[in-house]
Amino acid sequence: MKAIDYSAICKDKRYKGKFIATKEDKGKVKVITAGNNPSKVLKKAKEKGYKKPVITRIPTENTSYVFYSS
Repeated sequence: MKAIDYSAICKDKRYKGKFIATKEDKGKVKVITAGNNPSKVLKKAKEKGYKKPVITRIPTENTSYVFYSS
């Protein structure tokens, strides 16, 4: 698995401290949906038709969180 560059998303103030569901599109990461609750973000992404979205939390400071659901 190759590394995913989240730097542009981390700089976007709309996502600071939020959980996001993402997909890769033409080598770039796209946000599917975002929110404060990871379960709700996952549910919204699945409702939009994404079977295995990547869910992560965008930190407010220089830290990282990665969550995965099968």
